[in-house]
Amino acid sequence: MFGLITRRHHEQALEQATAFVVRLRDERDQAADERDAFKAAALTAARQVADVADARRPVDGGTCRPVQPSAELLRTRAQVRALEARLAELQAASEARDFADYTVAGGPGFVREAS
Repeated sequence: MFGLITRRHHEQALEQATAFVVRLRDERDQAADERDAFKAAALTAARQVADVADARRPVDGGTCRPVQPSAELLRTRAQVRALEARLAELQAASEARDFADYTVAGGPGFVREAS
């Protein structure tokens, strides 16, 4: 009627919101850890690519370069593609889970209709 809710309902909604926030914080921390791991892997891959690129430069003004990329470069490229695919998969799953939780919680402010 006037937007009044029982104390029990209020405490229940507050507990749900608190649990939701705790879970989101845990997921945020986990995502930050995964991001740091992906960054480290990307930096390693970039360093390996740079090292291979330096190795492919002509020595002493020569013009001879390898025709095929090295096996290490191919492995590194495959690793980078796999990391990018995993990151996209994790982002999509996280967004879907966040939207589902947002919908279940009742949207902004976790306001639910009194039943």
